[in-house]
Amino acid sequence: PDTLCAARNTGEGVDITDLVLPKFKRIIGSPSVHFALLGGLVVWLFGINSGTVDSESFRSTISMSEVERVYAKIEIEKGRSLTDVERSDAIVVILNREALFLYSREIGLDRDPVVQRRLSQIAAFVSENPEETITAKTRVREAVELGLIESDSITRRILVDGARRLIRATALVQVPTDEGLQRYLEENPSLYQIPGRTRITHVALNRNLRKENTVGAANEMFSRLTVGDLSPEDGSLLGDETVVEPSLPSMTDRAITRRFGMNFTAALAMLPVGEWQGPIRSPLGEHIVFVHERTPARRAMLDEAREQVSSDIRNELADQVLIARVEELREHYGLKIDGIGL
Repeated sequence: PDTLCAARNTGEGVDITDLVLPKFKRIIGSPSVHFALLGGLVVWLFGINSGTVDSESFRSTISMSEVERVYAKIEIEKGRSLTDVERSDAIVVILNREALFLYSREIGLDRDPVVQRRLSQIAAFVSENPEETITAKTRVREAVELGLIESDSITRRILVDGARRLIRATALVQVPTDEGLQRYLEENPSLYQIPGRTRITHVALNRNLRKENTVGAANEMFSRLTVGDLSPEDGSLLGDETVVEPSLPSMTDRAITRRFGMNFTAALAMLPVGEWQGPIRSPLGEHIVFVHERTPARRAMLDEAREQVSSDIRNELADQVLIARVEELREHYGLKIDGIGL
């Protein structure tokens, strides 16, 4: 906000990334170009002076009774009284939503067909003569005059979400540079891991079939496989039928867990490669396992994670832009809670 105000005072333009963390300016390519294109799109969609209401006519004070209603709603959802911190957080949310709502009206988002249709419907619903033949445009005007646009929670949510998406879009259209992508990848290695993979063959002893004899049968099977030095191909033919095929392709831990459970996956990680081991228990029964190969997890290279890294950068930037813009809007509209110095 300070940067933006300074730019206004000097008559200079300000790039959207000036509002947020400086690090983003090093990783975003041509932000001013994209911001200009998006601005042109907004002007084309809504018109330069498209707002249906002058911002000076907006209310700046939210009554404490409205805040109390929000408190009561949250307390019902939580099933308990709110803490002081939760009350403060709720007030911030209320002010932020009000700022976005007022902004949506100032730039004319209430002219969106979805909003117009909603306003027309609720105006007809509260009308003394709902069957009277009146144009949708007139119904919308009636809804605005009656204050239904402020009081209808669905309309407010549509407008607030629309304003939020529009503000975030100014960042989402940015294009990170390769240098920026690589830097972000190196700064956040834990976010971009190529999972390890393991390829196994298992001989299953089905608990549903063998009941209390399952463990004993598994120990006998282990001896038969190791003493006979049976290959994985030959050994896979000896087990009971289960929902999981005996020879599996190379899979991640997550995929293995889906088939055998967490305990099996944890035990599997301790087994050596190239020999029969077991028995290992799963919800299916007992298993004698041959680990063919194991590939450890590693950090992704840029070409492997480019799309995800780019998306994460743009979304992080969008979150920062939204925070900065909402703070500026709250100041612009002079929003406050009646009786609270916030």
